[in-house]
Amino acid sequence: MFSKLVILLFSFIICTYAAVIQNLVAILQYRANLKPNGSFRWSYESSDGSKQEQEGNESIQGGQVIQGSFEHYDPDGALRKNSFVADERGYIPSSEDLPVGPPIPDYIVRSLERNAAHPEEESPEYIENSLN
Repeated sequence: MFSKLVILLFSFIICTYAAVIQNLVAILQYRANLKPNGSFRWSYESSDGSKQEQEGNESIQGGQVIQGSFEHYDPDGALRKNSFVADERGYIPSSEDLPVGPPIPDYIVRSLERNAAHPEEESPEYIENSLN
């Protein structure tokens, strides 16, 4: 009985160790370039096929613009690619994998076009009078 328990415990330890070894991911390539003006560029590639790169520069408005991309393999083995821009407008992702909402209905498009063609109806005086 004791020997069976020892064999079972030893088998469990070996399987656990083998699973941990399989999960180790090596960094194949890493580059980083930081400049005194605050701009930067870095990238890496790992042995599991994942990659990432980012680049940051000062924007015309005085803020910073960061753009980059990353890719990895999902559990089903499909390659997932993503890119993004982060600036004064916020984080803007781009990917074929992101869900896409339904198209804007025609009546909303026509309403927006009409509003753009008649900006005089949105004057501050009109808005103030409608609030009183």
